[in-house]
Amino acid sequence: MLLTALLSRGGMGGGDIKLAAMIGAFTGLQGSIAAFVMSSLAGGLWALYLLITKKADRKTAIKFGPFLALGGWLAYLYGERILQAYFLFLR
Repeated sequence: MLLTALLSRGGMGGGDIKLAAMIGAFTGLQGSIAAFVMSSLAGGLWALYLLITKKADRKTAIKFGPFLALGGWLAYLYGERILQAYFLFLR
């Protein structure tokens, strides 16, 4: 997350980095990866909804923290099941 924040030049803030660190502390490496993937999917779907309904354009900033928190919560509760389902899907 730190690398993403540095490369995005202000697109991701320090709060996102701290939240991701806490998610990693509670869920471990696999859980934090699952949380990041789920939060990215949720944020992407929300952005797609906003674009389709014309409530935002491509330059509109979207806060990532709520999606990261949702992904962390889901990874904490269902992380192993989600990863198992994902790997079964890849077969």
